[in-house]
Amino acid sequence: MFSFLLAIVALISISITLITWCVPLYAFFIWSTHLAERIKIPSTLLIDNYRSLILFITHCQPTAHLQAVTIDHSAWQHFYQVRTLISINELLSIASIRYLITLYRQQPLSFYFYWRTFYASVALGSAMLILNFRFFFIKFHQLVFPDKTWQFNAQSSSVINMLPLSYFAFLVCALVITMCLISMCYYYSLRWKLRRISSERCH
Repeated sequence: MFSFLLAIVALISISITLITWCVPLYAFFIWSTHLAERIKIPSTLLIDNYRSLILFITHCQPTAHLQAVTIDHSAWQHFYQVRTLISINELLSIASIRYLITLYRQQPLSFYFYWRTFYASVALGSAMLILNFRFFFIKFHQLVFPDKTWQFNAQSSSVINMLPLSYFAFLVCALVITMCLISMCYYYSLRWKLRRISSERCH
């Protein structure tokens, strides 16, 4: 059971890293929700701003170069806090990949059966998030950012307009899908390995 819980943490961490770097997800969100038209900023500029934010929070550049939006000191503080969390998660992702590889080599049989339970857990967790997303979003930020830097002022930090609550709900959906895809790949690779082991024993 402990191995299963560690694997869940590993999957979440790896999926968050993949989602963070996937700028096309934001481009798709802009297109599907007509965000550019609603906030009157060209989609190309929104994508450039978003890419700059991602490069900043992943430590690829020292600051974010944002155009056509405002951002105050409190908002910058929040992005620096997010930057720290992203760094921790990226380190965890590296450790997670090594852990999953080790688990794959050493415990294929026990781990093979755990994934069926995992699908049910993902379905339940995603349903809770989607049905009560605002509640979970607020509680998460109150817990992780108690200094309230996450509460942006739309006038002094119009950057919040390019990152509406609906986008984070969209990211959660993308996260769950990514976790399912990774676990499916892992599941079927284990299944193939078990069949190969069984075949070798028969011979």
